[in-house]
Amino acid sequence: MEAALGITAPARPELPTVKNEAWARNPIDRFVLAKLEANGLQPSAEANKRELIRRVTLDLTGLPPTVEEVEAFVNDKADNAYSKLVDRLLASEHFGEHRAHYWLDAARYADTNGFHYDNYREMWPYRDWVIQAFDRNLSYDKFVIEQLAGDLLPNPTLDQLIASGFNRNHSTTSENGVIEEEMAVMYVKDRADTTAAVFLALTGACATCHDHKFDPISQKDHYALEAFFNNTTQRVMDYNRPDQPPMVIVPQPEIASAGVSCISGARIWMHALAPSGKLRTLPLTSGSTRTPLCLRHHSNRLRKSFGWWRMALRG
Repeated sequence: MEAALGITAPARPELPTVKNEAWARNPIDRFVLAKLEANGLQPSAEANKRELIRRVTLDLTGLPPTVEEVEAFVNDKADNAYSKLVDRLLASEHFGEHRAHYWLDAARYADTNGFHYDNYREMWPYRDWVIQAFDRNLSYDKFVIEQLAGDLLPNPTLDQLIASGFNRNHSTTSENGVIEEEMAVMYVKDRADTTAAVFLALTGACATCHDHKFDPISQKDHYALEAFFNNTTQRVMDYNRPDQPPMVIVPQPEIASAGVSCISGARIWMHALAPSGKLRTLPLTSGSTRTPLCLRHHSNRLRKSFGWWRMALRG
């Protein structure tokens, strides 16, 4: 039986032999052509420039090209016209938006907020972090680490705390009739199952009740992974709050770029409960005072006056 991708070390394969050597312009072409030739097929004719710009623009941004963009590409006679087109699309903000929506689906970003009530949830700073990660070509190792445990990094930045929102996309509840311990297990299981599916391409949930029948995941392994996510300060009951602690206060981009210190001379702090259960304070302006404001009570005023929003932290 072929091993699952998530537990197989990647190895560069040998380039396949093809008959039409002239058609292959790069190594990937050789794999495509080899499969075509194996099935007795021939490559399609090369697309014209109008078709080509439409295909690549839709593929990289999810949007069709404008009339002006099409004409500019058609009239560009340079040998590297296509390369310039691709570079421009990769530099577009729409590239990150398009790539992010696939990831956000896997991260259950748009799933319902609650088991019994679909409450409002302020998680879109996490969505913006994912978009920006693609736009700035964040390396995959950092992309993984910061989402799974950004809050556990030494002196985490605000962006790294926001990234840990990956683990807060699960459904919560405030129903009076629930058994809290049962719901706590469901929260942890959701995180473990999602991590296995998204990062390992494995159906880890299959090992909930027994050893996995196909992949080398024992039931013990499954619950060991759950134990990692069981170290949290998040309460089971969300009390129908859109900003259930632990959380961070996030400035709007224009406020952040201007610098917090220019806002009425205010010394603003944000705080969140670390996995240890201790209160952690993070200064957003320079200063020696280490006394945090209770932002839970002041956040609405901050939001209204200064343009701040709140977002749930990993917990």
